[in-house]
Formats: sequence, C-alpha cells, structure tokens
Amino acid sequence: MDKEEILIKDDEIDLVELFKTLWGYKIIIFLVTFLFMVLGAIYAFIIATPKYEISATFENGYYKDLPASNEKKSFVDITSRIESLNVKWIKSLEKIPSLDFKFNKIELIKDDKSRFNVSIFAKNNEIGISKIKEILTNLKNEDEIDLGIYKKNIENKIDDAIKMINILKQKELSLQNSLKMVDKESSDTLQKIIEFNKKLSSQNNANLEIALASLLDLQTRIENKRLSLNNSIAENKTSIVNLEASIKNLRIKILPTSYSETKILSNIVTYEKPVKPKKALILLISCFIGLFVSIFGVLVWDVVKIETNTKV
Repeated sequence: MDKEEILIKDDEIDLVELFKTLWGYKIIIFLVTFLFMVLGAIYAFIIATPKYEISATFENGYYKDLPASNEKKSFVDITSRIESLNVKWIKSLEKIPSLDFKFNKIELIKDDKSRFNVSIFAKNNEIGISKIKEILTNLKNEDEIDLGIYKKNIENKIDDAIKMINILKQKELSLQNSLKMVDKESSDTLQKIIEFNKKLSSQNNANLEIALASLLDLQTRIENKRLSLNNSIAENKTSIVNLEASIKNLRIKILPTSYSETKILSNIVTYEKPVKPKKALILLISCFIGLFVSIFGVLVWDVVKIETNTKV
C-alpha cells in the first residue's frame, strides 16, 4: 500500500469517526436546530412587522406645443423631478426610525421619458395609499404653478395678436380710403385725357400735347399707386388671417385636452398579503444557522472532552 492510498484510507476513517461523533450528539443537534427554527418562527410570525407593497405609475405633467401633435412636453424635467422625490422621500427619511412606511424606489420607467414608478413598503395598504396620494397632491401643486405661468403666457400672446389685428384693421380702413381717393383721381385724370384727346383730334397744339403727356404720366403713376395699395391691402388681409389662425391655435393650447397635470395611470396597485417578512426564507435560514451552530458546537465540545480525558 503506497503513501497516497494510506492518506485516502485515513480520510475515510476520519469521516466515519466524524459521522459517529455527530450521530452521538444527534439529540443535541436536533434540539439546537429546532430552537433556532422556533426563534426564527417567533421573529417571522410575531416580532417582524408585516410590510405591504403599494405602487403606482405616474405620468409627468405635460402640454402639447402643437395642437394636432401627440408630442407631449413636460412642465418639469422628469429626471430632475425624480431626483427631487428621491431626496425628499428616501434619502431624508433613511435615518428616521420607527416610520410606518418606507419608500422602496422612485425611478423612471425604462424607455419612457414621461412616466415613473413609485413603490412603498408600509404597515398596511391604507398608509401606502395615503403616501402615494400625498406625492400626487404635491406634484399637482407644483404643476399648477407651472400651468398657470404657461396659460398666462398663452393668454398674453392671444391679447397681443388681437391688438395687432385691430391695428391691421385700422390700417386696412386707411388703405381702403386711400384706394378710393386714388380711384377718384384716376377717374378724373382719365376724363381729362379723353377731353385732351378730343381737342388734339380737332387741332394741333404743342401745349396740348405736352399737357396730354403729363396727364398720361400722371395716370401711370396713379395706376402704380393703385397697384401698390391693392398689394398692401392683400398683404394686410393675409396678416389678419394668419393672426386669426394663430389665435385659434393658441386657444386650443389652453383647452383641457392640450395639457395635463401629473396623474396616476390606472389604479394604485396593492396586495392582500404582505411581501415582507419572507417567512419561508427566514425559517430556512434559521434552520441552516441552527444546524451549523449545533454541529460546530458539538465538535468543539467533543475535542475539548477528548483533550480533558487525555490529560487525566
């Protein structure tokens, strides 16, 4: 038998002796393990406070910049809002003991820039629901301020557009009056041209020809002025139409369908059974610790006992 085989044989003997030792203390091992399980059960079923999970999905307050668009723009940057909520409801409450609630997480929903999830552990569902509603109320109050500013800016733009329309309408009246005067001047000039043509047809007169040329030049300038006035009137009308369309779009922006304060999507999620403590896991860990402690204890005790007997 070589050296390696002897070592294997010794290991087998040691394992047999180990199992014999443990078997000799089986009652103690069982009792200690059972004691730890009892302690774990007492903690899980009596001492540990049940924790219910309450959660909700929030949609950040928004407005639609273009009435016909589905693109939503947030009143408040959602990342900044989540950071603020984490500071207020998680970090600032970490060191406060004996709270009947604890925020589990406040985080942005993956691949969604407008929604975030809030999860709470509380002694009961009612406490968790009240905290979710408290957050919603606070966020709505913040949105209400931003929404008020947003609406005021839109209303100011509408007022400015209305004032500009009134100015343009007054300008149009002035242009129309100028056009009437030009029309009359054109009619009078045309009548004079006709009269001068009649005179020239009956007699040759250099002065009449010069006067007729002046009248024709005047008529050309009058027609150019008429064209300019008509163009100005058309441009003025276009500006009024554009402003009226702008006012219509601005008014749509402040309709309830074009904006929303922060809200909870669907319902607040609650569970009938607590998620903590995990009783089965606690019992399993208690059993494992009890078994480990009992085995370690009896082995130490057996070594001490052998050493004592050897000395005697």
